[in-house]
Amino acid sequence: SLTVTGGQIDLDTVATTGNININGSTGIALNGATYASDNGDITFGGAGDVTISGSSDSTVSLQAGGNLTINTNITGRNGAHSLIFEADSPGLSSNDGTGTLKIASGVTITSNNGDITLIGAEFDIDTSSSINAGTGDIHVAPSRAVAMTISTTANLSLAEIGRFTTSGTIYIGTATIGPGGAGSSISASGITVSEDLTISGSASLVLDSSGATTLSAKVSTDDGNITFADAVTLGADVTVDSDADDDGTGGDITFISMLDGAYNLILNSATGNIYFGGDVGSADKLSAIAVGNAHDVTVATTMWVGSFTQTAGTGTTDFGLNTVNADTSVDVTTVNIRGKIVVGQDARLTAQEDIISIVEVGSLTIEASNAYLFGTVDGVGGRAASDLVVINNRGPGTYTINDFIILGTGLGTRTYVELSSLPLATITPTAGVFAWLTPMLRASVNDSISGPYIVTDSEASSPLLTPEHGAEDYYEDIPLLLKTHDDEMVEME
Repeated sequence: SLTVTGGQIDLDTVATTGNININGSTGIALNGATYASDNGDITFGGAGDVTISGSSDSTVSLQAGGNLTINTNITGRNGAHSLIFEADSPGLSSNDGTGTLKIASGVTITSNNGDITLIGAEFDIDTSSSINAGTGDIHVAPSRAVAMTISTTANLSLAEIGRFTTSGTIYIGTATIGPGGAGSSISASGITVSEDLTISGSASLVLDSSGATTLSAKVSTDDGNITFADAVTLGADVTVDSDADDDGTGGDITFISMLDGAYNLILNSATGNIYFGGDVGSADKLSAIAVGNAHDVTVATTMWVGSFTQTAGTGTTDFGLNTVNADTSVDVTTVNIRGKIVVGQDARLTAQEDIISIVEVGSLTIEASNAYLFGTVDGVGGRAASDLVVINNRGPGTYTINDFIILGTGLGTRTYVELSSLPLATITPTAGVFAWLTPMLRASVNDSISGPYIVTDSEASSPLLTPEHGAEDYYEDIPLLLKTHDDEMVEME
């Protein structure tokens, strides 16, 4: 054991099997790297603060086999210092699942922008204390591979998490052990969020266990990123919000692994991105996913969900080629839409710019500057699928499905089949490769469609479509189309 009581105490590295009690009335200077008590408790106290003023960016570890009690302020100076506090230290032989990390009333721990690690079988962090890592990160983990619960009364309470201050990241569930553990890590066997978890300020949040995180309550940050590094199971309807302060600026929301649970998931990242890295709903299909606002939304694997809704976006929503599978509806509003969409009933895709998607949908309504679609609508493919696509607010761009132009501009618009019954007027039908243009020509002559094209020569051997002024290149992508340009015949490649 080691007990030191005095005025100013300078302490080098200590390793013992007994207790360590340091009480400095003037101050305590920690000049060593490791203070370890294999079978005992460690207590720092006294009127004087603990200062760490060794070399810049050093690491100081307090590792107790039993309890670790901090009754006085600890401050890092002369550079950023990584501080590791361990009760029931996983790096010591006495690690048996008993040992409390206690930070007393009014105590302030400041790392001067270094990381702070807190490990214990139990945590007792007074609500008047402060743990400030500056720009460094804060890591919290149990001393053994046991489950963690985050709630008002849990081992790691919401109030205790509220004492953390950092502009970096708060990691809950996994931490790196001090020198006695040879730099290895310890992880909770699982994490349960049973009451709303809010991280204030600019801090980001990572939940990470060796098992899964169960979400039964809201998880939010003001502007920081939210990352679920392990698998996630929904235990209730849940909201994940990285713009809790509603300032319009949010962090990224990332699900690295699988996401399951027959509940509703509401996501809001404002200017941040949303990323699904593992299968969604493969073991237990989600009832619904609703994205309030996001920049990019990316589904990297496969998603099974009752419905998927995104009401606003400033980037690209990409379902990839692994497919979003929805029972009832997919309704997305953003700038660009990509990927494969399979939905039993309705799909409504609204993009400020482009839609490039493979679809297997019951019905399809689109709005975009351009749309390039492939697949089926109500089980119908080929050119006939174009008759079933509804276009809202059609612009001058290109709209195709299965490489056929979608003529429709909204409900009630004449389809290819209906246009085929219109009188030919003075247009001579075209045979061969131009035959598919006939309905469009008929529509133009009969004023059935207003669009960026006019009939320029009804007496030519092949009917000609010329873009109206301002849309000169409208048909450049259609192979073999002839048009007049400066009174000359031009064959488009």
